[in-house]
This record gives sequence, C-alpha cells and structure tokens, in this order.
Amino acid sequence: MKISLVVPAYNESKRIIHTLEEATYYMKSHFECYEIIIVDDGSTDDTVAIAETFSNLGVKVLKQPHAGKGKTLKSGILAATGDYIFFTDADLPYALDNIEVAIKHFKDETTALVIGARDLYHAENGIPYPFYRNIMSKAFSFIVNLFLNLDVKDTQCGFKAFKKDTAHTLFPLVEINGFGFDIELLKIARINHLKIVRIPVKLMHSSGSKVNPFKDSIKMLRDIKTVYKNAKRGLYEIR
Repeated sequence: MKISLVVPAYNESKRIIHTLEEATYYMKSHFECYEIIIVDDGSTDDTVAIAETFSNLGVKVLKQPHAGKGKTLKSGILAATGDYIFFTDADLPYALDNIEVAIKHFKDETTALVIGARDLYHAENGIPYPFYRNIMSKAFSFIVNLFLNLDVKDTQCGFKAFKKDTAHTLFPLVEINGFGFDIELLKIARINHLKIVRIPVKLMHSSGSKVNPFKDSIKMLRDIKTVYKNAKRGLYEIR
C-alpha cells in the first residue's frame, strides 16, 4: 500500500521546514511506501529551494505558475501515484494521524472520499465555534446547500482523502482554480453518487493564512454560480 500526501504551497518559506519535518517523520514512521508532493503555486520566496532539500526523504516538488489553490492541488493529485491520496494545507492545520482514520474507512469498498469535518469535532466535544466563524460557516453552508444540495456542512476543510482511481477520475473535471474548488469537487462526487464519509477533525490555528474573508467570499459566491450552471449542463457526469 502506497500513501500520497499532496500539499499546496505559496510563499511558505517561513513554515515549510517545520511542515516537512513533521510530515516526513509521520509518513516514515507509519508507512513503508509513501510520497509527499509539494506543489508550488508560483512562489516568489525560497519555498521551492527549501522543499527540495527534503528530496531524500520522499518529498517531490512540482512547480507551476501562480494559479490558485484549486489548480495547484489538481496538478498534485493527478501526479500522485499512491493507492490512497490525501491533501492538506501547508501549515498542517489538522493532525496527520487523521490519515490512519481515513484509511480505516476506506476498508469499506463503497467509500470513495473521506473528508474532514470541523463541525463534527466541535459537536462531539461540546466546543463552541468562535462567534464570527459560526455565523460565516452557517451562512455559507446555507447558500451552498440551497443551490447545490451537497448535504455537507463543512465543505472547505483542508483535509480530504481519496482512493487513487476516484481522485484521478474526479479531478480532471474540476475547473475552478481558487478556493471554491472544494464545492465543485463535492458536487461532482454527489452527481455521480459517490459515498462521502465525514470524520471529525480539530483545526489548529496558525498565522499566515492566505484567505481574505471578504474578497474570497465574493469569489466563492461566483464559484457557486459556476458550479450550479455546469451541473445543469451535465458537465460533471463521469462517462
């Protein structure tokens, strides 16, 4: 069994060393066969040079012009060769042992995707969301499910996992280059009746987020419209 971990990176020189130290130690400790793919999204700092120093520890670096998280992850996922393919954010905001949890769910042959769910973690542990995050999350979830009928409360969690065949079938259909790619990916899965399992994950906050709450929210509303139109046109059906 081979495991692929795909990590998108854009100007991450300040934290990529810690990320790769953690990731390589975890993967080497738990799996005999693995690869860590850092997909650089046109960084202008030393992200690539630093990541390449880990090449002897199972790290591969893909470089592309700056295009956005969606396109960056698409490149990494389609290059991945593992039996199970995972992606997470460059600051490792979710514990890597969620990988083992996801693999257990993949033992059910009907499971196609395993995705992190921050809302389940808060619900199961009785931990309230920060007020502003709760309002934004509920509003976005309402809009997404109103138009796209995903039945997924936390679409934007940066921890998702796939069987290789599933990933290499879904991602060629993903067109959105920015943060809205998650909702497009999940809509494609829903249209094709693929089983999605949600697992509770704890978000560990860190500084340096690339998300602009105002600008990116507007872009994602546009992405919802794009996904709605594409679904109506039958562009997401796997043939």
